[in-house]
Amino acid sequence: MEEVVQLRNERKAKKPRFRRSDVLRVPRLEMKWHKPKGGDNKIRRKLRGHPRQPRIGWGSPRDARGLSPEGFEQTVVHTEEELKEVKGACIIARTLGARKRILLLKKAQEMKLKVLNFQDAGKEIKNIEENLKARKEQEKARLSKKEKIKQEALKKAQAKEKEKKKEETPEEKEKREAEEKRKVLEQK
Repeated sequence: MEEVVQLRNERKAKKPRFRRSDVLRVPRLEMKWHKPKGGDNKIRRKLRGHPRQPRIGWGSPRDARGLSPEGFEQTVVHTEEELKEVKGACIIARTLGARKRILLLKKAQEMKLKVLNFQDAGKEIKNIEENLKARKEQEKARLSKKEKIKQEALKKAQAKEKEKKKEETPEEKEKREAEEKRKVLEQK
């Protein structure tokens, strides 16, 4: 298998980049390959000194297709169950969240698997954990700020209630006025 992978890598090194004709001359054209269809097109006519066309001979050996440059099968992993079935190397899905990614990276290290989409799994675990800690601290700060605002609002509300209590109800007001009238009349 290693020989096949090595052969594929050698072929890939020699393979030219197949570009659409006139792509370097006309800015609006994309770099991806389009088959030339013009009657006088030099690439289509395979004239010497012009770019080559893709053909079946440039392909990788059938046994090496879909393998990573190191020769591992590229299996995308989303869960721990999928990780248990992997042999040699895996790719951790990009759609996973940070916590699940940490879990899968640690599990892969325990199983001594190579993770193809991370150069150093240990470093990546540290980075993700640091990011999670920073996010937790930010959330704590945000919540504490929110609590302070809530407490201030409660204090203001309590102060308003006290002011309302100081204000007399209509019945108390009548009683007070009646007492004042009585006092005035008694003095006369």
